[in-house]
Amino acid sequence: MIRDIFAFLGRLYQGVVSLVLVAVLAVIAWGLWHFYNEARLANRFRREGQPVTVTIEETDWSRRKWQDAVSNSVYVMFHHNNKLYTTRCVVDTVWFSEGDRLPLLYHPQLDQFHQIKVDQKPLAAPKSRLVEWSSLSRLDVEHQMLFLLLLVVTLFFFFTGGLVVRLTNWTFIQVIAQLVLVFLLGVAALFFTYETVAYRQYYQQLKANGRPAEATVVTTQRERIGRSRRSTNLFESYRYQATVRFREKERIVAITEHDYEKLKTGDRLPVLYDASQDDLMPSDYPGSSDLVKVAIGLWIIFVGVGWALLFRKKGPVSA
Repeated sequence: MIRDIFAFLGRLYQGVVSLVLVAVLAVIAWGLWHFYNEARLANRFRREGQPVTVTIEETDWSRRKWQDAVSNSVYVMFHHNNKLYTTRCVVDTVWFSEGDRLPLLYHPQLDQFHQIKVDQKPLAAPKSRLVEWSSLSRLDVEHQMLFLLLLVVTLFFFFTGGLVVRLTNWTFIQVIAQLVLVFLLGVAALFFTYETVAYRQYYQQLKANGRPAEATVVTTQRERIGRSRRSTNLFESYRYQATVRFREKERIVAITEHDYEKLKTGDRLPVLYDASQDDLMPSDYPGSSDLVKVAIGLWIIFVGVGWALLFRKKGPVSA
């Protein structure tokens, strides 16, 4: 009797936790969907919008949308072609007041205005693409939001499927989830294979087109990859990098473990600089093998899981 009560409480706890996770993922997906649509609209204005300068006649700092609660925004009113418009603007470094001249983008088909976004220059030293390689970093905000949205929707699908199976015992949902898992493992393996090829091509481009030069070492850093600082796992890995001064500017470049242990502040580091990419690397840098390891690991998991599902043994059929 007591064992049954504890078993029921355990199932109830798991169900509540799963329900909370599903709800949180649903809210995150809903928010990402709105951010994705805003980024897509902003891209359309950048492609098709016409630059127009208007005079602000009135400002309204009230909260009209849920986005206003997470950003410092203001609604500005103005006339254009004898018609009154209201446009939402995000306040970053510029304050909006009545009488100010405000540059906007106007879309004739939508008959709407959009704030012109000015890309802020990063304050930190720019990193070489070889330090933290990712093709996703070169995507615009619209496609980054789309990628995150698809990722969250995928997690939502698995958690929701698990909750439904727990409540209804519908095993066919488990089968669908397993097939989707195999598909996603294949997609991930293909993606990291592509990342590996793209990385090697970029590395070879820097090596072939880079002009020999020298940079001054400012400092060296070591970052643990994927594990906490307290980890003592023998298979833990690190990313090594150095901040160097090149042409009166500081940059962050990838280095080897040997360079990390050898280089000191003020040392001269031979580098290859590719002006077409505005990127550099140490002249003896062999490139990283981390992406290759991830791709091979994913292919092994993909084949193993797919083989297990395809040739799994059926349980005995009851009479």
